[in-house]
Amino acid sequence: TVNYRLGEHTLTSVTGFYNYHSEGRQQLGNEPQLLGTVQFAEKYHQLSQEFRIASPSGERIEYLAGLYYQTDELDWHSDVNIPFLNFLAGPFPVLAQYLPLASSIRFSQPEHVYSVFGALTWNVTDRLKLNTGLRASRVEKDFSGSLHLGRGTRTYGGFVAAAPAHEALIGQLLGS
Repeated sequence: TVNYRLGEHTLTSVTGFYNYHSEGRQQLGNEPQLLGTVQFAEKYHQLSQEFRIASPSGERIEYLAGLYYQTDELDWHSDVNIPFLNFLAGPFPVLAQYLPLASSIRFSQPEHVYSVFGALTWNVTDRLKLNTGLRASRVEKDFSGSLHLGRGTRTYGGFVAAAPAHEALIGQLLGS
C-alpha cells in the first residue's frame, strides 16, 4: 500500500499478490486390499491492483473514488488409479492391457475482475451524516477441462490414455 498526498487529497495504490503450489497423494483402502490411489497437483496465482482518491476529511462533502483490477488462475490435475479392478482381467482378458484402470482429470480456470467504485458522505451536522456508495464490477471467468480414461503405470500417477475407441468401454466399466 502506498499513500501519496496531492494537496488536500490522498491518492492510494494497493497491490496484492498471492501464489501457491500444492501436491498430494491419497490411498483409498488399506492392506490387504488397495482400492485405489489419487495423486493431485494444484497451482493458483493472483495479482490485484487498486487505485483510490480520497477527499480531505472533516469537510461538508467527502468523497472516495477508485478503480480495481484482479487477474488469477487455478490449474488442477488429478490421476486416479483403481487397482482393485485388476481381477477383471480373468473374465475379460481383453482388458488386461488397460489394467489397472485409471483416470486423468485436468482443468484450468482463469478469471479477470474490473471494478469502479465511489462513495459520497454529506456531513449535514456534527451528529447527522448521509452516506451513499456505488460499485460496478465486470467478472470474466473461463473454464476448460478434460477427463481421460486409461491405464495406471505406477502406484501413484503414471497415466497412459486409452485409445478414444476404448475410452467408452472403460467408462462403462467405471460407471461414468
